[in-house]
Amino acid sequence: MLHMRLNPKLSTRSDSNPDIALMYTGNRGTVDLRRLVQSTTRWLAGHPRSFFFILMMFLALPIWVSIGDHGFNGRSDARYAVVAMDMSQNGEWIVPHYMGQTHLTKPPLVYWFEAASIRVFGHSMFAARFPSALCGSVAILVLFGFAYKVTRLRIACIGTMLYATMPLTIISARMTVTDSIVNLLWLLILFSGYLKTQYPQQARWSWILWSSVALGMLAKGPVLFIPIGVVGVWWIICGFTPLKLSPLLKIAGLLALSMIPTLIWAFAVIIKQPNAIDIWMHETFDRVVGAGDHSRPFWFFVPILFAGCFPASAMLMIPGINLRWKDAIVNLRSGSLVGFLGWSCIVPFVLFSLNSGKLPSYILPICAPLALLIAIMLEQWFDETKPVAGDHRRIPEVRYGLFIGATLYVLAIASVVWHTYGVRPLISMYGLVLAAIIAFILVLKWKDRSFRVVGLSAFLIAWIVGWAALEEVEDVALAQMSSHSVLETAFGDAGWQGRAGVYRLVDGNIYWDRTGKLESFDTAEQLIMDLTKQDATPILIISTAVQWDAVEAGYPQLKSVSEVKTHWQQWPGAPLRSVVVCQPISSSEN
Repeated sequence: MLHMRLNPKLSTRSDSNPDIALMYTGNRGTVDLRRLVQSTTRWLAGHPRSFFFILMMFLALPIWVSIGDHGFNGRSDARYAVVAMDMSQNGEWIVPHYMGQTHLTKPPLVYWFEAASIRVFGHSMFAARFPSALCGSVAILVLFGFAYKVTRLRIACIGTMLYATMPLTIISARMTVTDSIVNLLWLLILFSGYLKTQYPQQARWSWILWSSVALGMLAKGPVLFIPIGVVGVWWIICGFTPLKLSPLLKIAGLLALSMIPTLIWAFAVIIKQPNAIDIWMHETFDRVVGAGDHSRPFWFFVPILFAGCFPASAMLMIPGINLRWKDAIVNLRSGSLVGFLGWSCIVPFVLFSLNSGKLPSYILPICAPLALLIAIMLEQWFDETKPVAGDHRRIPEVRYGLFIGATLYVLAIASVVWHTYGVRPLISMYGLVLAAIIAFILVLKWKDRSFRVVGLSAFLIAWIVGWAALEEVEDVALAQMSSHSVLETAFGDAGWQGRAGVYRLVDGNIYWDRTGKLESFDTAEQLIMDLTKQDATPILIISTAVQWDAVEAGYPQLKSVSEVKTHWQQWPGAPLRSVVVCQPISSSEN
């Protein structure tokens, strides 16, 4: 395999049992620890399938804990669920709709998955989030399988654990947006593209590659040109694909074939909605040049990288600091695994940074390659006392970055939780605090080489448990995103059972809570007309407090039949909302 050029130790491919035994052996350490490690490794060596199953289930734990018992995380999270709900209810699978309006900002694959999930599991938060959570879990499995095939078991385990502990990995898989599904397809493109060069006689890698491109186009459109471009350009600069007309035409032809499903869907949409082309132009070209939504400065992803990719981001090999630029360029052109992973991280990061439109989740696809890259670097720390980079510089002192990063994380999250929700929810931070303590012990015992693997593994285990426990705070934080808890407080456990509507307010959360049975009023006159109908019944109105105060000041007739039941903030600092019950207006009042 080509990665043998960079580090011969990566080429030592062995059976599962010896590789597992290598994970925790060492010449020093306490007797109790040694006995514990030896008994554990003996059990793992005798039960490799059980070990694999337990590991995958544990790494996916933060994705699935309490996934269905809290509100949506922002407007985008609710919007995707609402579009899927409308699709499952009205049976319109070609043209997506958002609260009754045409919604063509994204291709339909994610909506299809979520609508199908809602039909299978029923109307629930779990059903809306299930496809993303499933794809997030499968991405962990895919990374482990790829890493184990091209490296060794210890690297695969550490790399997968690093990836599974990243906040970007966990948060994206717990939302209904496109990121988790697109990330899985992105990784399949990257990894099958690499494996195609290592095993050219195996046709399955080409099938996986181009099938993933086709599905990716249906999920997010032209953005999937980036991973196929990463693979294609890497093939050319490393000499796997000759820079000749025939192979380039073959790649172009396969790319065109993979776009056919998306083009068929687009043609069907244009027949029903001729203005679809203008919407798609805005979603692609306008965002690139800065005329679209989410415009951010070019450095926006730098802090996102360090915070969202922790703990791997605390161990980065940075060109110019602990790696010469010359060596970095040689690696990228070498055709090695390390070069490919670096290429897979750098190119998307640069392209997304140059793009004007940015969201934090855009760099999710670099998380898995980065985690595996760091795991390969860590292997030198496990095998050597003081490893050095190719130009004889010391590779990152991971113990200090890990401890500082974990401590800053704990302090930042604790301060936000304490300030917003009080002292009581801080108990849910026990896992993160334990991880920070383990990181401190790692600093003290780092010279004991036999402790490094055990200590780092213990840190990652505690970090995963910490995130799973912290999601109890998420339940508290996002409870106010849904109207259910507010209406239960105002009207009892049954909530409000009558008609409901919004006044000058667009909110997918409320629309989801009412399963689409939500009326909308743009003017006070419309609301008065509705209340004066012969068959009018009481209606619950949700509006911003400012808007409703203006209604009561300008329309005494509405004020006389209205009662403000409670006020509501979706999150700290959000505009105050009024929950109002309006009674019918009699003819005498009119």
